[in-house]
Amino acid sequence: MLPEVGLILILHVALMLRTKANPNSASYGPAIAGVEIAPLTPSIGAVVSSVGLAHDLQDPTIEATIKQAFLDHQVLVFRDQELTRKQHQDFGRRFGRLHVHPSQCHDGYEGDQEIFPVEADEATGLTNGAL
Repeated sequence: MLPEVGLILILHVALMLRTKANPNSASYGPAIAGVEIAPLTPSIGAVVSSVGLAHDLQDPTIEATIKQAFLDHQVLVFRDQELTRKQHQDFGRRFGRLHVHPSQCHDGYEGDQEIFPVEADEATGLTNGAL
């Protein structure tokens, strides 16, 4: 299992160029297919809850709801998910080919180039990508 308490999924923006976002993305109202989506800010990001990524994606309605939420919000946060590496990678592949970060090109994270952990706590001065 990956050590993350929460799984944050940031998908490649190229997907946005091939599809059209929902014009009514500001308000979802009741949960769709049992999936709750709560915007993080008015312009980007949402927390997706009431879904277990390890098993709920067998339902095509749930998968379609998550994909539409990604199109609408561009960044999705899934908290408290317990996924194996393979499940984590399989979920990401539902959105396209996985990106290997340049720093992972040799050995990767514990030998896996497609996993790139970003860890921070209150003592961390900078996180990956921070200036």
